[in-house]
Amino acid sequence: MFSPVEAADGLGVADLLPYSRQIRRPVLLTVGDQDGFFCDSSGNCASSAALKAQEDPYFGSAACLHTYVQPGAGHDLNLATNTAPYQQAVRDWADEFVGAGPEPVTPPAKACV
Repeated sequence: MFSPVEAADGLGVADLLPYSRQIRRPVLLTVGDQDGFFCDSSGNCASSAALKAQEDPYFGSAACLHTYVQPGAGHDLNLATNTAPYQQAVRDWADEFVGAGPEPVTPPAKACV
């Protein structure tokens, strides 16, 4: 339960005015499947596909939303004991949508359209 005064802050950002729909660059959304802050009993963290299905409505097509769920990890993926697959997923995504180094940077393999 929350008061009507709280509704303007709590609902406005998440549901009424999804600012994330204004993002015009590629987005990678990552989460650990045991993240107590983000995951719930609906299965939203069961897979990358489930996370994408939940989050897609909050992003426009220009965001080119990609998702990654790290099995066996909680909220801080960089500190997880099994962080290597997560870090590789981030590098792969960055190479694909940002460009690959070292200098000079190779242009992105994919454009987000």
